[in-house]
Amino acid sequence: MIGRFGLGVDNIDIKTAAELGITVTYVPDYCMHEVSDHALALLLALARNSVLERAGASRRWEMPAVVPLRRLAGQVLGLIGFGNIPRALAPKAKALGLKVITHDPYSRQDVIAAHGVEGVSFDELLARSDFVSVHAPLTPATRGLVNAAAFARMKKGALIVNTARGPLIDEPALIAALDSRPSAAPRSTWWRTSAGEGLSAHRPRQRDPHAAHAFYSVEALESCRTKCVGDVARVLCGEPPAYR
Repeated sequence: MIGRFGLGVDNIDIKTAAELGITVTYVPDYCMHEVSDHALALLLALARNSVLERAGASRRWEMPAVVPLRRLAGQVLGLIGFGNIPRALAPKAKALGLKVITHDPYSRQDVIAAHGVEGVSFDELLARSDFVSVHAPLTPATRGLVNAAAFARMKKGALIVNTARGPLIDEPALIAALDSRPSAAPRSTWWRTSAGEGLSAHRPRQRDPHAAHAFYSVEALESCRTKCVGDVARVLCGEPPAYR
């Protein structure tokens, strides 16, 4: 068997494992609170054009004029995907007054509505969202999902946060949009690279890498270890796993 220490299985050949009779388990509710908190933190940092981190590092506390900044209440957050993490993020965003919409072809509309979220098409999400937060799983169908065509359909000045897998974002297309078409490109973005680092891009050319730690808390790691090893033990004892 293979016990995946995490919630994504894009790094495991599930088809071959099934053909060989290898059970694959994972932890689907791992770090849902942590990543939803992190996505909201990045959204707020971008929305408020936070300068505290840079100011603290330089020991300078001037507050330059930053305009325009819009009130969060009344703006639209579009969630690409509506699994455990975006479902945890939705009420936090709504508490700030954001209108939340989502596109997830695998979630039923009644389930989406039960969370007080509006289900829309992918094109409508891009056209309406002031903020786009990416939460889809990485599959062959979703690799490069947010590409040049998607950027062209987004609002001028939209903000993007990706706390899911890096390759969901077509990074060269985003960089090209920021560099060559600033008037049509998203104003600011934060997304995960393929190497797992974060890349912050603020028009026109400033890009500062940061280590991604969205998944982390003491409680999240303890829960993941317990659930992962628990399923390993179940399978080795001839019992069905809790998560597969």
